Amino acid sequence: AYGQSTEAGVELLNLSTQDLADLSDITADEASKIMTKLSEKGWISQAVSRSALVLKNPKQLAHLAGRL
Repeated sequence: AYGQSTEAGVELLNLSTQDLADLSDITADEASKIMTKLSEKGWISQAVSRSALVLKNPKQLAHLAGRL
């Protein structure tokens, strides 16, 4: 497993939008839109004080990834 389990969810190292885009072979604008949608759905959040990306619903994200 990746990340650290917390009360808020699973915390991962927070990557920049450009880094996420590069890893996903998409544009930074597309990555930003996807992150915004995931945040609006309550599946992720950013713990800015700890520079972490929080997966609030990892099971749903894994299900989504399996459909891609």
